[in-house]
Amino acid sequence: MIIGIGNDIIAIKRIENSVKKFGDVFLNKYFTNDEISYAKAKKGKNYYVSIASAWAIKEATAKAMGTGIRGDITLLSISLNRDSNGKPSIILKDGALNKLKLLSDDKNYRIFVSITHDAGLVSAVVVIETE
Repeated sequence: MIIGIGNDIIAIKRIENSVKKFGDVFLNKYFTNDEISYAKAKKGKNYYVSIASAWAIKEATAKAMGTGIRGDITLLSISLNRDSNGKPSIILKDGALNKLKLLSDDKNYRIFVSITHDAGLVSAVVVIETE
């Protein structure tokens, strides 16, 4: 059963401007070490695409949970992960994980994620379902 669908779109330039203006303060406030490391392994514009992708996934996930980013559901409690082929997945912790356990009645859940970018934008879609 689907318990939530969320989507988000963000201008890559917006993220690039924030990273250039605030540097590590911005990155460490909103992104996990794994997200930052993954992005730093990218070169040129792909660095900012990677950071923008993580931002969009976080927002889309919070929307799929029906809450948005607020209270104990923070950008740091939602993390974009990628396997060796680059396939995205989501890792939840703290408030986001607690909220999803509540939404799923502690049943097994799956999170489906899709990310795309074009024309200076990143778009993310997240679907959460339970058994």
